[in-house]
Amino acid sequence: GNAAAADAAYARAAEALAKDPTGRAENAIEWAQAKARLGDPTGALAVLKKEGARELPGPIGDTARLLAAELAVRTGNPDDAQKIRQALVAGGTNTDERAYVLASCALAESLLASGATNDAVRVASNAVTRAHVPSLARQAGLTYGFMLFADPVRRAEGCTQISALVRKDPDAPESAVAQLRLA
Repeated sequence: GNAAAADAAYARAAEALAKDPTGRAENAIEWAQAKARLGDPTGALAVLKKEGARELPGPIGDTARLLAAELAVRTGNPDDAQKIRQALVAGGTNTDERAYVLASCALAESLLASGATNDAVRVASNAVTRAHVPSLARQAGLTYGFMLFADPVRRAEGCTQISALVRKDPDAPESAVAQLRLA
């Protein structure tokens, strides 16, 4: 599609939702996702900011913050993404499960990349503990397994963790990716 027409439609919806912060934030998230899909992550971040979606407390705000972190990476601002993810993880059980788990997994990966293996294992382990939705539990478990696998002392434990999750759901897209990463 037509990006200008989509922007106009989302802007009209935002106006109509002026007195409904949750509805307005949900609209902003959809609007930002549409802009990102059309290759405009900078514009997507601007929408989240302009509409105040990141400031909304609760699950919708957490979703907006998680999206903002992903967009920050896409716009070349990994430090901003890191700060947002750290805040989501620091929220603990006050943070929505999906946002907490996905932020934790991304944070664990970046900690591992920076050489902080023990911190990466700890963050991923906390994600496993928090994840109850099956797809989130699988993602957290695989992340945890790979954090263990990266530690030479715990490599076998990581391999066992990953293999068990792949066997449990071999058709999950993450399972194929995990098998390729292990190979």
